[in-house]
Amino acid sequence: MSQATARLWAAKIGQLAELRMRLDTVSPLYPLTVPKLAATPADVAATEQRLGRPLDAQHAELLTFINGWDSMFGDISLLSLDHLGRSDLWRTGDMLLGYLYGEPPPGLPPREELDIIAVSQSQEDVFAVWRGGQLTDGGHPVIWFASELVETQDNVYEWLGAIIQYTERRLDRLRAAAERP
Repeated sequence: MSQATARLWAAKIGQLAELRMRLDTVSPLYPLTVPKLAATPADVAATEQRLGRPLDAQHAELLTFINGWDSMFGDISLLSLDHLGRSDLWRTGDMLLGYLYGEPPPGLPPREELDIIAVSQSQEDVFAVWRGGQLTDGGHPVIWFASELVETQDNVYEWLGAIIQYTERRLDRLRAAAERP
């Protein structure tokens, strides 16, 4: 990874961390959470070996900056390498996708091409990288499911940008509500 790419990831992660700090000061519904320590390339390689397939390149890059983040957006947690394919939260996401794919609506990608990367702890939100989707800037699409396909981002980097935008909007709404008499 180039230094320029590393700076882009660091800037996005820092922006989200700052927004999470602001949310904590505005509402007790969003207590401050912080990202977990970065994974090493050896950690990524060991997880890829355990899973029997490579991770999406951008997903792997992100995990070398933050190896998971509980409640990074509302109650949606970015899964760490240790969670992928085996934690209770991952199993919850897999179960939710299983319900959706029981009678899949047209247009969904093949279930076996999805890698769960983030899951809600109390809702039906699941985010998955579509390994069979078109590469954009070295990463595959990220799909947001919540009982249906909600939205697709071009790659993990763009998905993180969308999470930042959603967090900014949530913060703006909370501030506006706090200012009302």
